Amino acid sequence: MKRAIKKRSSIYQYLESSGVLDNGTIEEIKAARKKYWMEYKRLWRKDKRRKEKEFTVSFSKDDLQLLTKVARRHKRKRTLFIKTATLAYINKTYIVPDEIEVRQIRQLLSMSYNSLEQQMEEEILSVEAGKVLLQLIQQLEREVLVLLYNPKTLEQWIVETVRQYPERKAQLIQLLNFPSENDCQKLKSKVGREAIADISL
Repeated sequence: MKRAIKKRSSIYQYLESSGVLDNGTIEEIKAARKKYWMEYKRLWRKDKRRKEKEFTVSFSKDDLQLLTKVARRHKRKRTLFIKTATLAYINKTYIVPDEIEVRQIRQLLSMSYNSLEQQMEEEILSVEAGKVLLQLIQQLEREVLVLLYNPKTLEQWIVETVRQYPERKAQLIQLLNFPSENDCQKLKSKVGREAIADISL
């Protein structure tokens, strides 16, 4: 069943002004609606082209397969992923692999917070215990969302691990398998000078 047209909508005004609602047949009304939406989309595309610049890029078969694979992994269409990845590179930001899941996590934390507040109001949960739990949820939200939207790089992880746990430096070096100074020099170009300075022999 089709929805009724709202009288204040632009399509209703268009159909009414054309006289098709009063004098037209069902087929004529359908044709008028189709004409309206065609014109609407044409004007929308024209306005979009005026406000935004479009670029055409081409990919080799191998590059296209890689692009498609990574875009699917991030649950985005290829064109949206190209735009997102380009801006992320320019702004040096991280692309969240699954935006939907992150929003669900945020929603669950918010629902938990609201549920605790309600339990406190209904005196199911004591005020003291409720405040502690609310603070924990706020802290969890801050820490989780920061890590999801801006995860630490390998370089940051290495530096922070060595600074926080100096006794693990030897294990970390063994884990990263640096048998020679030459290997350390090679890694400098990969993870950065700051990280190597903190874990170097």
